[in-house]
Amino acid sequence: MNRRWLKSIIFPCELIVVYGLLWFLHEQGITNLKFHILILCFAGILFTLYYGVRGALGAVLCSGLSIYAFEGQYFFAFLARNYLESSFYLVTILVTGFVRSGNELKTTSTDLTNRILQKRIESLSIDLSEKDQALRDAFHDVLTDMESPKIMYQALRRLSEITDNVTLFDEILYVLYAHCHVEKSNIYEPVSRHEFRRVSSFGSTALPDVLKWKTDDMPEILRVAASEGEVIIPRELGNKLVMAIPIMSSSEQLRYIIIVEEIRFINLSDDLIELLKIAAFWVKQVIEHQLYREEMRQYSQYASVVIYRPDVAGKILKRNIARYRRHGLPFQMLHISGLITERLIRKLSERLRLYDEFYMLTGSEAVIFLSMTEADYVDVVMNRLASTGADITIRRYDGR
Repeated sequence: MNRRWLKSIIFPCELIVVYGLLWFLHEQGITNLKFHILILCFAGILFTLYYGVRGALGAVLCSGLSIYAFEGQYFFAFLARNYLESSFYLVTILVTGFVRSGNELKTTSTDLTNRILQKRIESLSIDLSEKDQALRDAFHDVLTDMESPKIMYQALRRLSEITDNVTLFDEILYVLYAHCHVEKSNIYEPVSRHEFRRVSSFGSTALPDVLKWKTDDMPEILRVAASEGEVIIPRELGNKLVMAIPIMSSSEQLRYIIIVEEIRFINLSDDLIELLKIAAFWVKQVIEHQLYREEMRQYSQYASVVIYRPDVAGKILKRNIARYRRHGLPFQMLHISGLITERLIRKLSERLRLYDEFYMLTGSEAVIFLSMTEADYVDVVMNRLASTGADITIRRYDGR
């Protein structure tokens, strides 16, 4: 508002100064009438180009008054003698003024339109940002839903009754898809030292049926997992986030390997990675326990329930502890003392999860390995075991 008021004051002041100066030059005899008229035309064009129609009207008025001051009563005679020049000057000034004002209005209109569009774009961007954040929050809730591991655990536990290997593998890969957003996955079996054959797959995999060690089709992560015999946590290899889950026999021989080839969400969150880690160890234990149950039973003290014999329990327990610590997974251990019998272990196993394990230290001592368990929940488990009424002592165990 102040700027517009200032421009309205400056314009008449400029007219007075410019045309007053021209009148002064003519009065002093510095310019003659003909040259003075040329200067008036030039000044009029400048005002018109800068101020548009307003400048044209001001220039015509001041030019007419200036000539009238010089010619006096001969003003109309002057216009009659120079009507062609006067008409050309008037038309030129007015047309230039209208064009200039039209361009100014168009520029102003364009500027206003751009501002309106900018405001709308900003409003749309804010709206989209809010909706995008809402979608992100929804996806985050889906990925970090604390019920998801529990649901996945129940799904995997139901697979423990499947005896057909092909069906078990297919169901395992489907559980990874349903709960961990795994779009493509494969299970390979080593048929020789440097050759793997696919036994099951999910999704439109790009891997061949047979993988050979030194070929380009062989994923590097499979080589690493096969060499180390440990779960390879999701990492970026070849612009894809993949994971490998080796399935080992009790004699540390590689029997199968699961390749998570592609995950639905490229920008993985820490929560989804944690869920994948949990799924990897649960799947590993499901298959190792289910496929090689008979092989494992040879290390068990009893036939109806698996509890590792004292001669192998220490080695297997240390290996299991090292694996969980290496990957930062939670676990707890309980020490039970009393008369260890098959009936007692079977009774306790009914109150534990599928993946909790028993290790027999002596005939009167055993260790229960609670997988994926935080320290806050140990008391709940101890109370549940104590409710069996068995004549045993239960305490926390730190491995010493």
